[in-house]
Amino acid sequence: MSYILTADGPKLPWELDEATPDVSTPEPSAGRSGAPVSKLPGVGGYAEQHPVKRDEPTGTGGRVDQLDLLRRAEEGSALELKALLQRGVEVNVYASEFRLYPGSSRMFCTDWTPLTAAVFAGHDEVVQVLLEARANVNEVCCCCTSSGPYSYWSALDIARAGETLPSERDPQKHKQPRHPGIEKVLLSAGAKVGSKLPEPPQMNTYGNLPEGNQRRNPCLDEHGFPVRPKHLYSEEEELQRMSALGAPKFSRHPGGGGGCPMTSMGMMAVSQTEGGPRIYSGVVSTSQTKADA
Repeated sequence: MSYILTADGPKLPWELDEATPDVSTPEPSAGRSGAPVSKLPGVGGYAEQHPVKRDEPTGTGGRVDQLDLLRRAEEGSALELKALLQRGVEVNVYASEFRLYPGSSRMFCTDWTPLTAAVFAGHDEVVQVLLEARANVNEVCCCCTSSGPYSYWSALDIARAGETLPSERDPQKHKQPRHPGIEKVLLSAGAKVGSKLPEPPQMNTYGNLPEGNQRRNPCLDEHGFPVRPKHLYSEEEELQRMSALGAPKFSRHPGGGGGCPMTSMGMMAVSQTEGGPRIYSGVVSTSQTKADA
């Protein structure tokens, strides 16, 4: 049975029949900074399973342009990025990249914003352009699995460690900063490491729906079960595994089933985004946070 998200949390359809308040327009969930977050369909498997609704923007400033902005920041295409910003594309967006742990079959998800993508790649000019466009220099990103988040970092952490991890946990801390020029620019803009910033909202875990101000776990679907990015999973082999006698599996029907995500996730991985552009398979979210004046 499907749940319906309301201002009072997830409810069953029959519970809405007994409620007196009007829930036809649910309140938006809170983002990392407490600001409303608008959820837009992403790309890859998620977009194919969740078609774009008519009232969701797909043109200028919509999800396509937002992903394009993220890609241009990743590539270091300053001119193209400026053109998108001049057209009014929101600079404070983030998307999810799904990967497999090296040598493992378990999936994890990493947040990327245009700023963190540019910092990671060492694109000084693009970082400057994004900051001038009021990109939030202290946006907190995270890495998570279906069990929830386990690591937080900011753009400054990446400039110092060269990786998406807290700079204090850098195994080669003596090499910091990896991007000294970018580090200076970020510090001049008021950047802080993630450990010095407010922790973002918690997210739901496997088998549970988001409650209150929790962020929806990008590794889970709207029913609380693991997503299946098509660049990591073979649908045919996944169906064969689900049909195998005695195998742990999820229900074919939304809202039901069992099985452990440790054994059910990533069993049919077919590829990994190594050595090429990232594949963003989750949703594109607008954090709507602005840099401090």
